[in-house]
Amino acid sequence: MNDNLRLSICIPTFNRRAKLQECLALLIPQVAALPPNQANIIVVNNASTDDTASFLDDLQGQYAFLRIFHNSANLGFDGNTVKCIEYADGDYTALLSDDDRYLDGQVEAILSVIARGEYALICLNHYSFWTDVRQPYGTCAPEADVTFARALDILHFPAFGHFSGIIYRSALAKQMVHQVLAKRPLVTRDRSRGIYMEVALRAMAAAQLPAYFIGKRRLAVTIPRAVDYSLLEDLILGSLRNTRVLLDDGVITQDDWRRGMLKGIAQMPKYIIIEAPKMSPAELRAITDALVLHFGAYPEFRRTCLPLLYAGRLGIVRLAYKWSYRLGKSLVTALRTSFTCSR
Repeated sequence: MNDNLRLSICIPTFNRRAKLQECLALLIPQVAALPPNQANIIVVNNASTDDTASFLDDLQGQYAFLRIFHNSANLGFDGNTVKCIEYADGDYTALLSDDDRYLDGQVEAILSVIARGEYALICLNHYSFWTDVRQPYGTCAPEADVTFARALDILHFPAFGHFSGIIYRSALAKQMVHQVLAKRPLVTRDRSRGIYMEVALRAMAAAQLPAYFIGKRRLAVTIPRAVDYSLLEDLILGSLRNTRVLLDDGVITQDDWRRGMLKGIAQMPKYIIIEAPKMSPAELRAITDALVLHFGAYPEFRRTCLPLLYAGRLGIVRLAYKWSYRLGKSLVTALRTSFTCSR
């Protein structure tokens, strides 16, 4: 750890050189404008096969606050996240996906919060965007700062949970990573992107410190065109399995668990509409059985999610799901473009 450095902004990257370049174009000027030893940028290249490595090598010598690491092999999403946490040498570790953006003033805002107190975790408000970072598509929480005396209460706040909105207390994060890896190998959670969240929750439970939510939306997160994991199997069921471990270990309470289940149910209808067209009827029956096993006792699930799952077994319904989702995206994009051009 660097005794003087306050913040490490850590970017895991893989085969997205153009996105990474856009990310750094907004981030580097913010860090360059700070007094020395306030913040640094750490980029961990996960054995990219495009021109990411050469781009980073050309960039490295230009800025004293920029540190570059190249993995010799692809460690997976969670493995690269672990490397980010391990390499961070500031008092706090901010995670930032290579396709997300810190808008002007974000780094300074984080440092201002850090200067005022000590926190187990800091969370950033954000908005989502499709292609134009200056055109918000959707927002999460109101633009007001909130302090959570019981740090884990931030778990139930609307904007909590996005990878690029997490800022750890570095010493706690390093300690929790060690504990997590001692319990289970990364492969058990890699598809659910679970380790960054498990580290966050374990750190908040272990520290007698509050959590802080920065309300101003200076984080813009990309809506992915496609993902390499299943929203239902990996995000819903995978996250559920990971969270169950936290409940059994006493990290979270039964009430935390229940509220997390309800949050998952609220997300599920959208995920069903996206995922069902990609599945065969047999695959859809299997995922339905698994979801019923875990969520069937909740009337909210039976009322909203189960009918969508059963209807999705019909080919015509899966086709309707596919086109309704595409049409919805296109309509929103057209409306926003029209609104922008008319201003």
